[in-house]
Amino acid sequence: MASHIGDEISPEDASERRGKKRRTDVARQACERCRVKKTRCDEQFPCGLCRSLGVECLYSHRKPSRSELSSNALLRILGRLESKVDNIAAKGPGQFSYATEPWPAEAEAGAGYDNPRSTSYISPGAHEVVETAPHYPQSAIVPWSAHQVIAWKPVLSMLPDAVQLIVSECGIDYSSSLELKRPRLPIVPRPGTKDEDSLGNLSISLVKELCHSYFATFHLNYPFVDRTFFFRHTLPTAINGEFGYDVESCVLLAVMALGCWSKIALREASDFRAQGRWSTLPQDGFREDRRSSTDGTTPGLVFFNESRKRIGWLINDNCMQSCQYYLLSGLFYAQLVRPVDWCTMTNRASVCCRMFWENVPTPCDEWVADMQSRLFWNIVMFDSILTQELRLPGCHLDEMAQRIPLPRFIRMKEPSFLPLNPEADEEDSFHQYHFLAQVAHRILLNRTKTTMFVTSMIPTSASRSLSNVTVGEYSSQSVAEELHQQLERWRERLPATLQFNDDHLVPLPESPSQILVVSWLRFRYIIAKFHFGRLIIHKTLHHPTNPTDEELRRCTEFFNQIFGWEPFIRLFSVMKSCMPMKFHIACQLFAQIIMVYCFRHNPEPRLRQVLPAAYPQWCSFALGFLQDAARSSPTLAKDAEIATVLCQDLMLS
Repeated sequence: MASHIGDEISPEDASERRGKKRRTDVARQACERCRVKKTRCDEQFPCGLCRSLGVECLYSHRKPSRSELSSNALLRILGRLESKVDNIAAKGPGQFSYATEPWPAEAEAGAGYDNPRSTSYISPGAHEVVETAPHYPQSAIVPWSAHQVIAWKPVLSMLPDAVQLIVSECGIDYSSSLELKRPRLPIVPRPGTKDEDSLGNLSISLVKELCHSYFATFHLNYPFVDRTFFFRHTLPTAINGEFGYDVESCVLLAVMALGCWSKIALREASDFRAQGRWSTLPQDGFREDRRSSTDGTTPGLVFFNESRKRIGWLINDNCMQSCQYYLLSGLFYAQLVRPVDWCTMTNRASVCCRMFWENVPTPCDEWVADMQSRLFWNIVMFDSILTQELRLPGCHLDEMAQRIPLPRFIRMKEPSFLPLNPEADEEDSFHQYHFLAQVAHRILLNRTKTTMFVTSMIPTSASRSLSNVTVGEYSSQSVAEELHQQLERWRERLPATLQFNDDHLVPLPESPSQILVVSWLRFRYIIAKFHFGRLIIHKTLHHPTNPTDEELRRCTEFFNQIFGWEPFIRLFSVMKSCMPMKFHIACQLFAQIIMVYCFRHNPEPRLRQVLPAAYPQWCSFALGFLQDAARSSPTLAKDAEIATVLCQDLMLS
């Protein structure tokens, strides 16, 4: 039997056998034939008995014994404790190991993990700080969600009565509840609009124009559709099939739907350039461009509805292109500021992705596996963004992150007679580096959430051995310093074309790529620094009477950082029709307005002096962005209503 000898002998048997010589080589698991014959098994494959008989040797699944379970668990706990204690103190800035000969994109994504070029598709540990921490039951010190700032214990009582009334009527968690109650997108086109019969009348040039517009905008940040495969396979298959009920047609229609938004975004950039303002940023607010479509409907909705009709017949398909369709649909919902629908599509995409990685074919085509890696990391990023802000179910793909490599963007094999396009390859390489840096940044933010915003409710004796975890208290400054070092290493390892310095953080909008790629990468850098500083704001508001001068200085630095968001957001607003992160930017601005209000109206005079003098102008900017975004979402409309009450006071003071 597959059991330990200590489990097989009862106390009575043990007393009878006390005088016998104890066997020292008992088999941990016998094959089925030896078990039936009660013959000692040598545990080989095949074992000696089966080999001599010339029969098949079979082993059944063995459950681990109690001693194995307890010893393995103890070793894991001790190993994690040791790693956690030594991680910050012992690991210097230059001691993060990388592959001996890394492929180019590895170094750009380096947030403390290796990714050797291997066809086995098993990735070494990518989350050293997080994954080596003890896995105790956890409870949040500070909620990560921006909307939960209003639920901080000292905050709500400091807000005006009008705001408290709104919160009491809608509930403290109104952000999720309002989004869940939203009506579905309209399905039937408005009278006078083109219906599905017009799909057959679309010109090839228009279809290609919409596709190229998509690849010039949304694709730059989220490259989960391979351009070559799309134009060589997906596009011709869908057109030759006259937009039939197949997955290629669904993907093409979703790309065309996003392409409608992309055309508007490119026109917005062109208009801005024509006005000769490339060297400046827009200062005239955030007025929505109503040229979205000629008939007044949502851009791309006709194409998107046609794709939804077709995907219903393919609902059980979990292939790569089905996964791409759900991610494309999620981006369409994100552009419409519908986060719950975006989350639904992300979860469906995760099922397709998990199907592949749980059942990797053997042999596996290298390009296919690399494409699945692209899909995986896009899903992980989308899932983190959505579930960390709203109370929504996640897909939990991050639990597989240890064994899924970063994509290498392997080129699809093409016939040798096809012409090469080195300029397109160089441009794609630039955006691929950006994507890998984006993934590394998201891993770092998830690490920040786990190590700084969550405390482990562990026994007091155990907490004494952990320098950075204290029951009911904030993580130590050493944790924040280590994360700062990782952020700087992330920045240093960016390729030369993506490098930047603190004196010139905001790039000039010389091209759509500068707006959609370069500026977002730099914005992510200051977003990470913003999250590092949120704990000091929470701590100061909870204990306003005894902050040190150093803590107050850090609070001032924190507010200077959030005021630095303004030029970036104005830059993104040049192409507001390609801004799928509008909801999350608005959420953070809403939380920041609340923080500014709590410091400006704090009873402690030392806290009131923390705010930089420019806060009234910044409040005017943030309120303008929220009021514009309010048309797109009931949650943001409620945020704008609360922010209006707060900013009326702040801008007058």
